Amino acid sequence: MLRNPEEGGPKKKVLVIDSHEDLRQLLALRLEVLGLEVLETGRAEEISDLLLGHSPDLVISEWSVPGLQGMEMLEALGPRERNVLFYTEESLEPFQDLLNRSNVQGWVPKKNRSDLIEKVKALMVSKKMVSQRLKPESERHILVIEDSATVRGFVRLALVRSIPGCVIREAEDGRAALSEMAQKKVDLIITDLEMPGMDGRTFLRAIRANALLKKKPVMVLSGSITPDLLSEFKDDSYMWFLEKPSTTQEIVEIARRLLGDGRA
Repeated sequence: MLRNPEEGGPKKKVLVIDSHEDLRQLLALRLEVLGLEVLETGRAEEISDLLLGHSPDLVISEWSVPGLQGMEMLEALGPRERNVLFYTEESLEPFQDLLNRSNVQGWVPKKNRSDLIEKVKALMVSKKMVSQRLKPESERHILVIEDSATVRGFVRLALVRSIPGCVIREAEDGRAALSEMAQKKVDLIITDLEMPGMDGRTFLRAIRANALLKKKPVMVLSGSITPDLLSEFKDDSYMWFLEKPSTTQEIVEIARRLLGDGRA
């Protein structure tokens, strides 16, 4: 929830992303009149540092900038972790269902700047929207399911170094993972697909058939992600897919987004 600075406390931060400098500056002036602190960039390589270093309460972004196009931009902004509005010259109607599932707050054509300002004002006073930043909990329990001890160690090290208070547990296949989840708390599941015993796909179906686990955040980290698997879980907004090999930054960023979402 964005709150007007008149209610007390520090100014809320808004990050404006657009490759057109004149448009960014004009929009920044309008937002500053609302009492908001405005950051801006038009460079893809600066976005991650601004998000992590300044933790903006709202991001207003073009759908694409040089080096970051469309779906890549959506993933980079992490709308499960923060409020995101797209302000674009492109029509996003074909992506509306995806935007809704991704928790994007909406999109506005650039010709309708007054509509954008009204949406920002609505976010400032909304009582329905809760903060989507990572919850400051003392422990975050993450279960890594992977038959390779080397890969488990790689994922464990990446998470422990980057996410304060995380508790990592491990399982070699889906059956062992279900046993682990029956005994201990789990906030996030990271699973491979190709494993002996109960494979990843069978495991995903099993937890989504369970009323207590059907909204448990899951990161599928695998080199065997297929179009039919994506289609099977396309309506599951609590599941993200990441291809192997992936960087530690990619793994950590998606883990943070999923941990910042509601717990099942």
